[in-house]
This record gives sequence, structure tokens and C-alpha cells, in this order.
Amino acid sequence: MDELNVPTLMTLLPELFLPDQARGVNAEIYFDLPGEGGGDWLVTIRDQICKVGVGKAVNPDLTLHAKAKDILDIFTGRLDPSIALLFGKLRIDGDMRLAMRLVELFDTKDARLRQWRK
Repeated sequence: MDELNVPTLMTLLPELFLPDQARGVNAEIYFDLPGEGGGDWLVTIRDQICKVGVGKAVNPDLTLHAKAKDILDIFTGRLDPSIALLFGKLRIDGDMRLAMRLVELFDTKDARLRQWRK
């Protein structure tokens, strides 16, 4: 089994998206993932549809700053987002309510993510 990487995660996000949980959410979420294996990613949620693209956001509703490994660990369940925030592995700018809801918008228990939890 190959190692999970950021491009694979971003490709999976629309498939892991839970549209019923996203009623009323219209947002741009910028993933600022500097360093090896990271990059700039923009997740747009509008009309209960999730789209992902490469690039920076001009004025996102939410920006998540983290190393690639840390964001992968958060999505696979190896790192609790609260712990990541507490220890500075994750920094959030923007809509904190949206940040708190983010975990509800994606099925992070999906087997495609959990296979990399070890």
C-alpha cells in the first residue's frame, strides 16, 4: 500500500464530502501546506457540492496552515485537531465556526483514509 500524500487526500475530499451536513455552507477553505509534500489547495463548498483545486485563495473564509504530514495525520485520525492546535501544528485563520464544523463535512472514518492510520 502506498503512503498517503496531500494530492491523494485532496482528490479524495469530494468523495468523502457529506453534502447533507453542508446545508447552508458556502465557503472557500484554503489549505496552506508549506514544505515537502504540501502545496496550496483550495476547497470550495457551495450548494452542497465540494470542489478541490490547486492554488492560493484571494479571500478565503477559512485558512488552515499546517505541514503536509500534520494535515494528513489529522484527516487519518492519527492527530486530533484540538491537540494539533494546542501544540501549534495547526493554525487557523478566518471563520472559527466553519473550522469547528469542518470535521462534520467529511467522512474521516472512511476506510480509504483509515488504511493509512497505522
